[in-house]
Amino acid sequence: MTARVAPAGHEPAGAEPRLGVVEEAASAASFGSMKDVRCVDRSYRGGMSRGRAAAVLRRKFDSTFSWVVTLAALGTTAYVLLNPFPGNGFGQQLEFIAIMAPLTWFMWMVGAHSVVKVYDSGVLVVNWFRRYWVPWADLASVEATREVTLVTTSGERIGVAVGAFSAASSLRGSRVQASIRETIERHRPASAPSGGGGVRKGFDLVPWHFAGMVAFLLLVAWLGLLLNGG
Repeated sequence: MTARVAPAGHEPAGAEPRLGVVEEAASAASFGSMKDVRCVDRSYRGGMSRGRAAAVLRRKFDSTFSWVVTLAALGTTAYVLLNPFPGNGFGQQLEFIAIMAPLTWFMWMVGAHSVVKVYDSGVLVVNWFRRYWVPWADLASVEATREVTLVTTSGERIGVAVGAFSAASSLRGSRVQASIRETIERHRPASAPSGGGGVRKGFDLVPWHFAGMVAFLLLVAWLGLLLNGG
């Protein structure tokens, strides 16, 4: 897979160097082997924009597979709701939604939701249902063996789902994990910003996504009953 990189070296005298844009996966010469990691490296001039990630890392296969399974489950659920079994009323439709909605949401959370975002002030790690914010001042090192781990200055170890162990990656010498570490370290500022507020963690359940999906399925169920004379 090729990388599209904006030309460098043409900046005005005295200007900050500008990073190129790397979409999807770069070549092995740039990142070791990023075939299994989708990386978007955003260009900037004069430092990273506040509030915008300089790099976004996702596990390519996991994310794609999760989206495919989620959309397939959502489509199947909508089809069943639009074509209810004879004799089924709105109560049976609600029971079906109560089963399928959490299952569909779970399939999306464990695959497509996991991400690592690198900012000028620190690193955001989203693992399934939890998120961790690690300011640069609190990030001691990034370990990459069979999995990626952020080590804080207090000794806390934070696993990274995007860089989790996989047999395929292990057979290739864990190059995916090494590439993730290199991407994070490449954006580490020479002087860590002060006042980061320390490591923060919490649940990341994206309830609005779930609520929106349930509302959509309820609407489909109502339409199904309406169209079938229920």
